[in-house]
Amino acid sequence: MSLRLFHTSDLHLTTRAPDRDYGLAVLDELVYHCRRLQADAWLLCGDIFDTPDDLEALAPEFAERLKELEGLPVLMIPGNHELAGGRDPGGLAGSRVETLKGTVAAALAPAVTLAHQTPFSLHRPDGLEVELLALPFQQGYAEFMDWPIPARERRWRVGLIHGTVNGMAYTGESGEDEHGIIDPHLFSRLELDYAALGHIHKRGEARLTQGGRECLAHYPGSARVWRRGESGARRATLIVLEGGDGASGASDIRTEPVELEAAGQWRTLAIPLGEDGQPLEHADARALVTSLAERFGPRDWVRLELEGFIEARAPAEALQRALERAAEGRFRAFEVGLDGLVEAELLRGHPLVRGFDAQWRRRHDQALADNDEQEAALLVRARRLALEAIRERLEAF
Repeated sequence: MSLRLFHTSDLHLTTRAPDRDYGLAVLDELVYHCRRLQADAWLLCGDIFDTPDDLEALAPEFAERLKELEGLPVLMIPGNHELAGGRDPGGLAGSRVETLKGTVAAALAPAVTLAHQTPFSLHRPDGLEVELLALPFQQGYAEFMDWPIPARERRWRVGLIHGTVNGMAYTGESGEDEHGIIDPHLFSRLELDYAALGHIHKRGEARLTQGGRECLAHYPGSARVWRRGESGARRATLIVLEGGDGASGASDIRTEPVELEAAGQWRTLAIPLGEDGQPLEHADARALVTSLAERFGPRDWVRLELEGFIEARAPAEALQRALERAAEGRFRAFEVGLDGLVEAELLRGHPLVRGFDAQWRRRHDQALADNDEQEAALLVRARRLALEAIRERLEAF
Protein backbone atom coordinates (compact mmCIF):
# COMPACT_ATOMS: atom_id res chain seq x y z
CA MET A 1 0.00 0.00 0.00
CA SER A 2 1.39 3.41 -0.96
CA LEU A 3 0.68 6.92 0.21
CA ARG A 4 0.71 9.91 -2.17
CA LEU A 5 1.34 13.42 -0.88
CA PHE A 6 1.34 16.62 -2.96
CA HIS A 7 4.09 19.03 -1.86
CA THR A 8 4.02 22.73 -2.84
CA SER A 9 5.74 25.88 -1.62
CA ASP A 10 6.47 29.51 -2.47
CA LEU A 11 3.53 30.39 -4.70
CA HIS A 12 3.56 34.00 -3.42
CA LEU A 13 -0.05 34.83 -4.25
CA THR A 14 -0.64 38.58 -4.26
CA THR A 15 -3.42 41.10 -4.79
CA ARG A 16 -1.13 43.24 -6.94
CA ALA A 17 -1.96 43.42 -10.64
CA PRO A 18 -1.09 41.76 -12.95
CA ASP A 19 0.42 39.08 -10.70
CA ARG A 20 -2.91 38.46 -8.97
CA ASP A 21 -4.47 36.66 -11.93
CA TYR A 22 -1.18 35.01 -12.84
CA GLY A 23 -0.77 33.50 -9.38
CA LEU A 24 -4.38 32.32 -9.21
CA ALA A 25 -3.99 30.61 -12.59
CA VAL A 26 -1.02 28.68 -11.15
CA LEU A 27 -3.12 27.82 -8.10
CA ASP A 28 -5.86 26.42 -10.35
CA GLU A 29 -3.30 24.22 -12.09
CA LEU A 30 -2.01 22.99 -8.74
CA VAL A 31 -5.56 22.03 -7.73
CA TYR A 32 -5.94 20.19 -11.04
CA HIS A 33 -2.71 18.22 -10.57
CA CYS A 34 -3.52 17.40 -6.96
CA ARG A 35 -6.79 15.84 -8.11
CA ARG A 36 -5.31 14.22 -11.24
CA LEU A 37 -2.52 12.53 -9.28
CA GLN A 38 -4.99 11.23 -6.69
CA ALA A 39 -3.05 12.70 -3.81
CA ASP A 40 -4.01 11.58 -0.31
CA ALA A 41 -3.06 14.96 1.19
CA TRP A 42 -1.69 18.34 0.10
CA LEU A 43 1.22 19.94 1.97
CA LEU A 44 1.58 23.74 1.55
CA CYS A 45 5.01 24.55 2.97
CA GLY A 46 5.01 28.31 3.41
CA ASP A 47 5.08 31.53 1.38
CA ILE A 48 1.93 30.49 -0.44
CA PHE A 49 0.97 34.18 -0.02
CA ASP A 50 3.38 37.08 -0.50
CA THR A 51 2.44 39.21 2.52
CA PRO A 52 0.13 39.07 5.55
CA ASP A 53 -2.18 41.51 3.72
CA ASP A 54 -2.31 39.21 0.70
CA LEU A 55 -3.12 36.23 2.91
CA GLU A 56 -5.91 38.11 4.67
CA ALA A 57 -7.40 39.45 1.42
CA LEU A 58 -7.17 36.27 -0.65
CA ALA A 59 -7.93 33.61 1.98
CA PRO A 60 -11.66 33.34 1.09
CA GLU A 61 -10.99 33.02 -2.66
CA PHE A 62 -8.15 30.57 -2.00
CA ALA A 63 -10.49 28.35 0.01
CA GLU A 64 -13.19 28.64 -2.66
CA ARG A 65 -10.81 27.39 -5.37
CA LEU A 66 -9.95 24.35 -3.25
CA LYS A 67 -13.59 23.33 -2.73
CA GLU A 68 -13.41 20.68 -5.43
CA LEU A 69 -10.87 18.87 -3.23
CA GLU A 70 -13.45 18.56 -0.48
CA GLY A 71 -12.49 15.81 1.96
CA LEU A 72 -8.78 15.95 1.04
CA PRO A 73 -6.55 16.96 3.98
CA VAL A 74 -4.81 20.23 3.05
CA LEU A 75 -2.28 21.48 5.60
CA MET A 76 -0.52 24.85 5.34
CA ILE A 77 2.25 26.33 7.46
CA PRO A 78 2.95 30.10 7.49
CA GLY A 79 6.26 31.08 5.93
CA ASN A 80 8.21 34.26 6.56
CA HIS A 81 6.09 36.04 3.92
CA GLU A 82 2.76 35.18 5.52
CA LEU A 83 4.16 36.33 8.85
CA ALA A 84 6.00 39.48 7.81
CA GLY A 85 6.14 39.90 4.05
CA GLY A 86 9.64 38.41 3.91
CA ARG A 87 11.04 40.75 6.54
CA ASP A 88 12.20 39.84 10.02
CA PRO A 89 9.10 38.10 11.45
CA GLY A 90 10.18 39.11 14.94
CA GLY A 91 8.97 42.63 14.14
CA LEU A 92 5.39 41.60 13.38
CA ALA A 93 2.84 43.09 15.80
CA GLY A 94 1.15 40.62 18.13
CA SER A 95 -2.29 41.79 17.02
CA ARG A 96 -1.46 40.85 13.45
CA VAL A 97 -0.38 37.38 14.51
CA GLU A 98 -3.69 36.92 16.29
CA THR A 99 -5.52 37.99 13.12
CA LEU A 100 -3.71 35.31 11.14
CA LYS A 101 -4.56 32.73 13.77
CA GLY A 102 -8.17 33.86 14.11
CA THR A 103 -10.06 35.39 11.19
CA VAL A 104 -7.64 34.20 8.52
CA ALA A 105 -7.57 30.61 9.77
CA ALA A 106 -11.37 30.70 9.90
CA ALA A 107 -11.57 32.00 6.31
CA LEU A 108 -9.38 29.14 5.09
CA ALA A 109 -11.32 26.46 6.98
CA PRO A 110 -12.52 23.85 6.30
CA ALA A 111 -10.73 23.67 2.93
CA VAL A 112 -7.32 24.37 4.46
CA THR A 113 -5.92 23.87 7.96
CA LEU A 114 -3.57 26.74 8.85
CA ALA A 115 -1.03 25.16 11.20
CA HIS A 116 0.14 28.25 13.09
CA GLN A 117 0.97 26.78 16.50
CA THR A 118 4.59 27.09 17.62
CA PRO A 119 6.97 25.39 17.86
CA PHE A 120 4.94 22.71 16.02
CA SER A 121 1.60 20.95 15.81
CA LEU A 122 0.84 17.28 15.18
CA HIS A 123 -1.80 16.19 12.67
CA ARG A 124 -3.02 12.64 12.07
CA PRO A 125 -5.39 12.65 9.07
CA ASP A 126 -8.19 10.11 9.31
CA GLY A 127 -7.59 6.92 7.38
CA LEU A 128 -3.96 7.66 6.43
CA GLU A 129 -0.90 5.89 7.79
CA VAL A 130 0.97 9.17 8.18
CA GLU A 131 1.38 11.79 10.85
CA LEU A 132 2.31 15.35 9.94
CA LEU A 133 4.45 17.61 12.10
CA ALA A 134 3.86 21.22 11.04
CA LEU A 135 6.44 23.87 11.98
CA PRO A 136 5.53 27.50 11.16
CA PHE A 137 8.45 29.65 10.08
CA GLN A 138 10.65 30.64 13.01
CA GLN A 139 13.70 32.86 13.24
CA GLY A 140 15.62 29.94 14.67
CA TYR A 141 15.12 26.35 15.70
CA ALA A 142 17.96 26.17 18.21
CA GLU A 143 15.79 24.92 21.08
CA PHE A 144 14.46 21.85 19.25
CA MET A 145 16.29 19.45 21.59
CA ASP A 146 14.02 20.66 24.41
CA TRP A 147 10.77 20.18 22.50
CA PRO A 148 8.39 17.49 23.80
CA ILE A 149 8.25 15.25 20.74
CA PRO A 150 5.23 12.92 20.72
CA ALA A 151 5.77 9.21 20.16
CA ARG A 152 5.14 7.88 16.66
CA GLU A 153 1.89 6.05 16.15
CA ARG A 154 1.76 5.63 12.37
CA ARG A 155 3.88 4.12 9.64
CA TRP A 156 5.26 7.37 8.30
CA ARG A 157 6.09 10.73 9.80
CA VAL A 158 6.44 13.80 7.57
CA GLY A 159 7.46 17.31 8.59
CA LEU A 160 6.37 20.58 7.00
CA ILE A 161 9.19 23.11 7.52
CA HIS A 162 10.05 26.51 6.03
CA GLY A 163 13.67 27.63 6.12
CA THR A 164 17.21 26.89 4.94
CA VAL A 165 18.79 23.55 5.84
CA ASN A 166 22.32 24.08 7.12
CA GLY A 167 24.87 21.98 5.24
CA MET A 168 22.45 20.79 2.59
CA ALA A 169 23.77 20.89 -0.98
CA TYR A 170 23.50 24.39 -2.44
CA THR A 171 20.03 24.95 -3.88
CA GLY A 172 20.07 28.64 -4.77
CA GLU A 173 19.84 31.82 -2.76
CA SER A 174 16.58 32.74 -1.11
CA GLY A 175 17.15 36.39 -1.95
CA GLU A 176 16.19 37.43 1.59
CA ASP A 177 17.72 37.81 5.02
CA GLU A 178 18.64 34.35 6.21
CA HIS A 179 16.47 33.68 9.22
CA GLY A 180 15.20 30.19 9.89
CA ILE A 181 18.44 28.23 9.53
CA ILE A 182 17.65 24.56 10.15
CA ASP A 183 20.04 22.13 11.82
CA PRO A 184 19.55 18.77 10.05
CA HIS A 185 19.62 17.08 13.48
CA LEU A 186 16.11 18.53 13.82
CA PHE A 187 14.87 15.89 11.38
CA SER A 188 16.14 12.96 13.45
CA ARG A 189 14.89 14.60 16.64
CA LEU A 190 11.40 14.76 15.09
CA GLU A 191 11.82 11.18 13.75
CA LEU A 192 10.98 12.30 10.22
CA ASP A 193 11.04 10.09 7.17
CA TYR A 194 10.47 13.04 4.86
CA ALA A 195 11.02 16.77 5.37
CA ALA A 196 8.67 18.76 3.12
CA LEU A 197 10.58 22.03 2.81
CA GLY A 198 9.84 25.52 1.56
CA HIS A 199 11.73 28.85 1.26
CA ILE A 200 14.39 27.99 -1.33
CA HIS A 201 13.11 28.70 -4.84
CA LYS A 202 15.22 26.12 -6.64
CA ARG A 203 14.36 22.43 -6.55
CA GLY A 204 16.74 20.27 -4.53
CA GLU A 205 16.88 17.31 -2.19
CA ALA A 206 19.26 15.35 -0.01
CA ARG A 207 19.14 12.14 1.99
CA LEU A 208 20.36 13.08 5.44
CA THR A 209 21.32 10.52 8.07
CA GLN A 210 21.54 11.59 11.70
CA GLY A 211 21.48 9.29 14.72
CA GLY A 212 20.97 6.23 12.55
CA ARG A 213 17.80 7.60 10.95
CA GLU A 214 17.56 8.58 7.31
CA CYS A 215 15.36 11.46 6.21
CA LEU A 216 14.71 12.62 2.66
CA ALA A 217 14.74 16.45 2.74
CA HIS A 218 13.20 18.04 -0.34
CA TYR A 219 12.56 21.52 -1.77
CA PRO A 220 10.11 21.52 -4.70
CA GLY A 221 11.21 25.04 -5.63
CA SER A 222 8.91 27.99 -6.11
CA ALA A 223 5.59 27.21 -7.79
CA ARG A 224 5.87 30.35 -9.92
CA VAL A 225 8.51 32.78 -11.17
CA TRP A 226 8.67 35.29 -8.34
CA ARG A 227 11.79 37.25 -9.25
CA ARG A 228 14.37 37.70 -11.98
CA GLY A 229 16.74 34.82 -12.63
CA GLU A 230 14.52 31.95 -11.43
CA SER A 231 15.33 29.83 -14.46
CA GLY A 232 13.89 26.49 -15.42
CA ALA A 233 10.42 25.02 -15.16
CA ARG A 234 8.42 25.76 -12.01
CA ARG A 235 7.27 22.65 -10.18
CA ALA A 236 5.39 20.99 -7.39
CA THR A 237 6.32 17.51 -6.15
CA LEU A 238 4.41 14.27 -5.75
CA ILE A 239 5.77 12.25 -2.83
CA VAL A 240 5.18 8.50 -3.01
CA LEU A 241 5.78 6.52 0.20
CA GLU A 242 5.82 2.73 -0.08
CA GLY A 243 6.70 0.01 2.40
CA GLY A 244 8.80 0.53 5.51
CA ASP A 245 7.88 -0.35 9.07
CA GLY A 246 8.04 3.23 10.36
CA ALA A 247 10.67 2.34 12.94
CA SER A 248 13.95 2.80 11.10
CA GLY A 249 13.02 5.78 8.97
CA ALA A 250 14.20 3.79 5.92
CA SER A 251 10.88 3.86 4.10
CA ASP A 252 10.97 3.65 0.33
CA ILE A 253 10.22 7.24 -0.64
CA ARG A 254 10.47 8.74 -4.09
CA THR A 255 9.69 12.18 -5.44
CA GLU A 256 8.20 12.95 -8.84
CA PRO A 257 8.38 16.49 -10.27
CA VAL A 258 5.14 18.03 -11.50
CA GLU A 259 5.78 20.82 -14.02
CA LEU A 260 3.45 23.81 -13.96
CA GLU A 261 2.68 25.20 -17.40
CA ALA A 262 0.68 28.16 -16.08
CA ALA A 263 3.76 29.42 -14.22
CA GLY A 264 5.76 30.02 -17.39
CA GLN A 265 9.51 30.47 -17.11
CA TRP A 266 12.19 33.12 -16.77
CA ARG A 267 13.71 33.62 -20.21
CA THR A 268 16.77 35.71 -20.96
CA LEU A 269 18.39 36.24 -24.34
CA ALA A 270 21.35 38.28 -25.61
CA ILE A 271 20.59 40.32 -28.74
CA PRO A 272 23.68 41.47 -30.67
CA LEU A 273 23.51 44.96 -32.18
CA GLY A 274 25.48 46.42 -35.03
CA GLU A 275 27.30 49.74 -34.83
CA ASP A 276 24.09 51.50 -35.91
CA GLY A 277 22.31 50.24 -32.78
CA GLN A 278 20.04 47.85 -34.72
CA PRO A 279 19.74 44.05 -34.34
CA LEU A 280 22.18 42.06 -36.45
CA GLU A 281 19.82 39.13 -36.91
CA HIS A 282 16.36 40.75 -37.30
CA ALA A 283 14.92 43.44 -39.54
CA ASP A 284 13.26 45.50 -36.80
CA ALA A 285 11.74 45.41 -33.32
CA ARG A 286 8.45 43.85 -34.46
CA ALA A 287 10.22 41.05 -36.34
CA LEU A 288 12.37 40.35 -33.29
CA VAL A 289 9.37 40.18 -30.94
CA THR A 290 7.53 37.91 -33.39
CA SER A 291 10.48 35.50 -33.33
CA LEU A 292 10.46 35.59 -29.52
CA ALA A 293 6.74 34.79 -29.42
CA GLU A 294 7.46 31.70 -31.51
CA ARG A 295 10.01 30.49 -28.96
CA PHE A 296 8.52 31.63 -25.66
CA GLY A 297 5.04 31.48 -24.13
CA PRO A 298 2.58 34.15 -22.96
CA ARG A 299 3.24 33.21 -19.30
CA ASP A 300 7.00 33.72 -19.61
CA TRP A 301 8.96 36.58 -18.06
CA VAL A 302 11.29 37.65 -20.87
CA ARG A 303 14.40 39.80 -20.53
CA LEU A 304 16.52 40.85 -23.49
CA GLU A 305 20.08 42.03 -23.05
CA LEU A 306 21.16 44.29 -25.92
CA GLU A 307 24.87 43.78 -26.49
CA GLY A 308 27.45 45.13 -28.88
CA PHE A 309 29.81 47.88 -29.95
CA ILE A 310 27.67 50.87 -30.98
CA GLU A 311 28.49 54.30 -32.35
CA ALA A 312 25.82 56.11 -30.30
CA ARG A 313 23.37 55.20 -27.56
CA ALA A 314 20.26 56.97 -28.89
CA PRO A 315 19.38 54.37 -31.60
CA ALA A 316 19.66 51.55 -29.04
CA GLU A 317 17.38 53.42 -26.62
CA ALA A 318 14.87 53.93 -29.44
CA LEU A 319 15.06 50.19 -30.16
CA GLN A 320 14.44 49.47 -26.50
CA ARG A 321 11.21 51.51 -26.56
CA ALA A 322 10.10 49.93 -29.83
CA LEU A 323 10.65 46.44 -28.44
CA GLU A 324 8.64 47.20 -25.33
CA ARG A 325 5.74 48.52 -27.44
CA ALA A 326 5.83 45.52 -29.78
CA ALA A 327 5.89 43.05 -26.87
CA GLU A 328 3.00 44.60 -24.95
CA GLY A 329 0.48 41.90 -24.01
CA ARG A 330 2.50 39.07 -25.54
CA PHE A 331 4.31 37.90 -22.39
CA ARG A 332 3.69 37.92 -18.66
CA ALA A 333 6.52 40.44 -18.28
CA PHE A 334 9.01 41.92 -20.73
CA GLU A 335 12.09 44.05 -20.20
CA VAL A 336 15.11 45.19 -22.16
CA GLY A 337 18.56 45.79 -20.65
CA LEU A 338 21.24 48.05 -22.11
CA ASP A 339 24.15 47.22 -19.82
CA GLY A 340 25.82 45.05 -22.44
CA LEU A 341 26.36 47.93 -24.88
CA VAL A 342 29.81 49.43 -25.40
CA GLU A 343 29.73 52.95 -26.82
CA ALA A 344 32.31 54.03 -29.37
CA GLU A 345 33.03 57.53 -28.06
CA LEU A 346 36.28 56.51 -26.40
CA LEU A 347 37.07 53.63 -28.76
CA ARG A 348 36.26 55.21 -32.11
CA GLY A 349 39.11 54.89 -34.57
CA HIS A 350 41.36 52.82 -32.32
CA PRO A 351 43.08 50.24 -34.56
CA LEU A 352 42.91 47.50 -31.94
CA VAL A 353 39.14 47.84 -31.69
CA ARG A 354 38.59 48.01 -35.44
CA GLY A 355 40.76 44.98 -36.09
CA PHE A 356 39.10 42.93 -33.38
CA ASP A 357 35.61 43.88 -34.51
CA ALA A 358 36.28 42.95 -38.14
CA GLN A 359 37.54 39.49 -37.18
CA TRP A 360 34.69 38.97 -34.78
CA ARG A 361 32.08 39.84 -37.42
CA ARG A 362 33.52 37.26 -39.84
CA ARG A 363 33.33 34.50 -37.23
CA HIS A 364 29.84 35.52 -36.10
CA ASP A 365 28.55 35.60 -39.70
CA GLN A 366 29.97 32.13 -40.27
CA ALA A 367 28.29 30.76 -37.11
CA LEU A 368 24.95 32.15 -38.32
CA ALA A 369 25.48 30.64 -41.78
CA ASP A 370 26.19 27.26 -40.12
CA ASN A 371 23.04 27.58 -37.92
CA ASP A 372 25.30 27.14 -34.89
CA GLU A 373 23.25 29.06 -32.30
CA GLN A 374 25.49 28.06 -29.40
CA GLU A 375 28.63 29.32 -31.12
CA ALA A 376 26.89 32.56 -32.15
CA ALA A 377 25.75 33.18 -28.57
CA LEU A 378 29.22 32.49 -27.18
CA LEU A 379 30.73 34.90 -29.69
CA VAL A 380 28.29 37.65 -28.70
CA ARG A 381 29.22 37.20 -25.06
CA ALA A 382 32.96 37.11 -25.86
CA ARG A 383 32.68 40.29 -27.94
CA ARG A 384 31.02 42.19 -25.14
CA LEU A 385 33.61 41.09 -22.58
CA ALA A 386 36.51 41.85 -24.91
CA LEU A 387 35.30 45.33 -25.78
CA GLU A 388 34.64 46.12 -22.15
CA ALA A 389 38.18 45.00 -21.30
CA ILE A 390 39.62 47.16 -24.09
CA ARG A 391 37.61 50.15 -22.92
CA GLU A 392 38.75 49.72 -19.32
CA ARG A 393 42.37 49.47 -20.45
CA LEU A 394 42.12 52.61 -22.59
CA GLU A 395 40.39 54.52 -19.79
CA ALA A 396 43.26 53.62 -17.47
CA PHE A 397 45.75 55.52 -19.65
